[in-house]
Amino acid sequence: MPTIQFDCLIDSENAACMTKRVRRLNELLIRDGKIISADVTHDPHPHIDPLLEDQLRQILREQRDCESERGEGESTETSEDDVNVQRFSIDVSGVSGSLNELAMTYSHVFTPLADLPRDALALQDEQAFEQTTPYPWSLEILR
Repeated sequence: MPTIQFDCLIDSENAACMTKRVRRLNELLIRDGKIISADVTHDPHPHIDPLLEDQLRQILREQRDCESERGEGESTETSEDDVNVQRFSIDVSGVSGSLNELAMTYSHVFTPLADLPRDALALQDEQAFEQTTPYPWSLEILR
């Protein structure tokens, strides 16, 4: 059974909400026949490579610096000291289609949707519509 594993730099309160969101997506994917079963496990203190944590923290700092420059303020109320890398492991079975595509579907839980215009010409400037994720994450598929 493959596992889709997200390591996310997040605070404990929002991690609990994230687990609920993943469970809800599991239900929808099962209902729609994309998978037969799925189970999410949350590990608040996984053993991770220190380099990964450094990279996620650097992404968080860069995003917050960018937002400050644009005058948007911080996207999250938590400070960098209040977050730690937490793991969300999603065991899936009976995947109909691509496992990579399924992983990207799950990634939408961790990244906000962009508000896109209907104008196809405006959409050519993709970077203008990129959204920063409130909680940086990495993804690994384990088989």
